[in-house]
Amino acid sequence: MSIFGLGLLSLTPGRAGADDSLLPPMNGLASDFAGRRAGAEVSADIRIGVTNEGIYRITRAALTNAGVPASALTGSVLRLFCRTQEVAITVSSTGLWTTNDYLLFAASGFDGYYTTTNVYWLGFGPGGARMASRSATPFGAVSDVTSYRQQALHYVKYDYEDLYRPDDTSFDHWFDPYPIFDTSEQTNALPTDQVVTNTQSQFDAVLYGVGVSGGPTHPDHCTRVRINGTNVIGQFFYDGEVTVHVSTNFAGSLLKGTNMVEFEQIVQGGVSGLRALLGWFSITYTRSLAQQSNALLFNGRSGTNNYFVSGFTNSANVYAFDISNPAKAVMLTGCQVTNTGAGAYAVRFGDNAATTSRYAVCQGSGIADVSSVQRAFFRDLASTNRQADYIVICPYAFRDQVYRLLKLRYAQGLSVAVAPLPDIYNEFSYGIADAAAIKEFIGHAFHHWKAPPKYVLLAGAGTYDPRHYRPDWPRPDILPVHMGPGFQVWTALDGWYATVQGSDNVPDVAIGRIPIETDDELKNVVDKAVAFEGVPSNHWWRTSALLVAGTNEPGLSFTSASEALAGGVFKTNGFTVDRVYQGDPTYGLNATQTIKDDINTGEFLVNFFGHGAINQWSSAPPLLVTNDVYALNNSFYPIVAMLTCVNGSFQSPTVKCMVEVFMERANHGAAACVAASGLTTLFGSQVVADGLYGDMLTHHEPRIGDAMMAGYANLYLRSGNTTELLFFELFGDPAMKVNSP
Repeated sequence: MSIFGLGLLSLTPGRAGADDSLLPPMNGLASDFAGRRAGAEVSADIRIGVTNEGIYRITRAALTNAGVPASALTGSVLRLFCRTQEVAITVSSTGLWTTNDYLLFAASGFDGYYTTTNVYWLGFGPGGARMASRSATPFGAVSDVTSYRQQALHYVKYDYEDLYRPDDTSFDHWFDPYPIFDTSEQTNALPTDQVVTNTQSQFDAVLYGVGVSGGPTHPDHCTRVRINGTNVIGQFFYDGEVTVHVSTNFAGSLLKGTNMVEFEQIVQGGVSGLRALLGWFSITYTRSLAQQSNALLFNGRSGTNNYFVSGFTNSANVYAFDISNPAKAVMLTGCQVTNTGAGAYAVRFGDNAATTSRYAVCQGSGIADVSSVQRAFFRDLASTNRQADYIVICPYAFRDQVYRLLKLRYAQGLSVAVAPLPDIYNEFSYGIADAAAIKEFIGHAFHHWKAPPKYVLLAGAGTYDPRHYRPDWPRPDILPVHMGPGFQVWTALDGWYATVQGSDNVPDVAIGRIPIETDDELKNVVDKAVAFEGVPSNHWWRTSALLVAGTNEPGLSFTSASEALAGGVFKTNGFTVDRVYQGDPTYGLNATQTIKDDINTGEFLVNFFGHGAINQWSSAPPLLVTNDVYALNNSFYPIVAMLTCVNGSFQSPTVKCMVEVFMERANHGAAACVAASGLTTLFGSQVVADGLYGDMLTHHEPRIGDAMMAGYANLYLRSGNTTELLFFELFGDPAMKVNSP
């Protein structure tokens, strides 16, 4: 791999502005899993959401509206926390607050895969952290600093590429809306203002090479960048499918109020058709120290300096802070306010810093009022005195149907618990939305509750677009998805949540997901599970199976895989087997209609081996598509094992997968499904089927989650630590009874 170019280039993982340090790695040790609650020492329970860096105000009215008694609002006992740190605040009054009282604090932004909201927690107790102050009276005989370095960032995510470098976990597979080709220029607008034009500016970008020449041309990629027309500021050479950070300097005089930055791939050695994906780009330029909306955040300089921040509209209520460490912000006193004429004012202050400091200067109108203040109620999920065999993780909106399930499982002898998603965030990721908090909670329960849980149900759908980068994709993200490599595709890995002991990929608790969007859909699934369990153990339906196979190919005999089940575990357990084998003159006539007729008549188990796509079985022509599932009118609800590729890709925000359609239908469809969100192997599919059906039918395991665990164990035994262990998934309630005890 070679990299050449104008300016600095370096390989770089990650994404611009990302904050990946929320939770520590979870490697399967008991010590990895712990409660992570901010402000636990004072039982802080006032949740405050903040989206951008800045100086924020929390008013008495905001707190009383959130349910805090006015009698509790004494300024001297207010304490603020963010993650593991207490945050220094300043209060308008240390006594009992009256109508106009407030506190101020310096907030940090957050850029996670699941949210941009950082969370602060307010509690009550003596000895809270308060902002220190220091004099910032301007120094004599020291010239004024009137400019600073500002970064204008283009960071737009719109293009999702799940097939591009699918095994690479260093980026999130979201890119700029338009790839960069050699046949046209890709232009993006980036504004700059208050530019000091007689200085150098810097261009940076992260590019991802797509395609490999396969010939002698090295490097095979070249991206040319222009700014504002004909001004070429750099050509960057790189080789193959790599991530490159490119950087170059150019004259600040080229910048305008709105800058058109143009990207183009330049053909190398006759190799055309290669392209690049854009992660982000920025222009760092020298900007005058001028306020924006009556506030300015900027990086200062080391040493002794005076700063002259201009453009304020009046001289009242001016604040200045050193926010180099936002948790220990310092209020600067002694600042001078100067009338610069024409109704404009400037703030002048001095500081001596050993290293570069970050400052916030604002008027009262430039201080942001927090928009999200809520009272949180904790369930003590992190307590080590808890115990439950069966846990349901869900949003509060689904609690009615979830409690219905909990009552059923409790009546069957399981100890039960519900873990609403907001409570998991509040107790295991400091209130910040992150899929890792779910694993942190499951691992904590597994290692530190009185006894580990046996079954965990994730009730709710999720998407790979939790932040809604695409507004034209309206499907909600209800319960988050952990994305990762799934055999040549970037996909959902729900098994990851349950790998909480050791470093292997084998789930340690039986986990299932019901990927529904509404309470009504959840009711449909619960109704079918209840009906499934209610069929008597001696009913003919419980020994009826349908085996479906796609067209055989060289080296792939789906019919042989099906016949191995028919002549093995199904025959041993006295099953009546119906067959639909695509392309087989005996079992393949009117295949689609036969599948629907057989399911409508009544099947306990339906198994499919073959190729698949997100919304179909097989192809040319497909054996079954989602519209066929919508047309089912069955009154017995089978377990449908779709042992094929991506039938379980429930994370798509645009297309419903086969699993979702089978599960969500009222009065028809399936009681549970087994499917994969990634690309499967026939061998892996057979091994999972052998373990699943062997445990369910031969060993009469009472609950489907335990049978699925046997499928995982068999796959691990036969294929080692394969990724298939993470994306083969049970869809449905893992505690659903499939046999009488």
